[in-house]
Amino acid sequence: MKSNGFTLLEIMVAAAILAFGITAVLATFGNGLQAGRWSVERTRAILQARAMMAEVLRLPAFEESEEEGETEDGHYRWKVAIELLPEEDEAALAAQSSPGGLPGDPFSSPEQTLQLERYRVAVTISWPIDDPHGHVSLTTLQTQKVDPWSAGS
Repeated sequence: MKSNGFTLLEIMVAAAILAFGITAVLATFGNGLQAGRWSVERTRAILQARAMMAEVLRLPAFEESEEEGETEDGHYRWKVAIELLPEEDEAALAAQSSPGGLPGDPFSSPEQTLQLERYRVAVTISWPIDDPHGHVSLTTLQTQKVDPWSAGS
């Protein structure tokens, strides 16, 4: 018996293969869209963190502090931490900060040694709880000249 068409079984197998192929393609598009949304969120958060870091670095003086809050639109939570770092070896600091810059410089004296405080400034931005990786952090180090009149008070 000769057949001019496809059997029902052949059509069902072809439909199943086509359904699996379409499902795989749609899943790939879904993953791509999700990655695109995550990339947009991360980029917006980095821009927000950079803006906040620039604002903090414009402060005339640094003090140890920690603040947190939400952005105006309520989409991001932020945290700014300013931490005073411990002093390094005094001899190394004196050598780095003396006017001549060299140990034993005849033009430098202990009275001329520039005293610096080092601060770590960190800005963290996080977004909705449903994304466990939804945060970015920017950190920088800043120095600040110690006012000899306020030192020790």
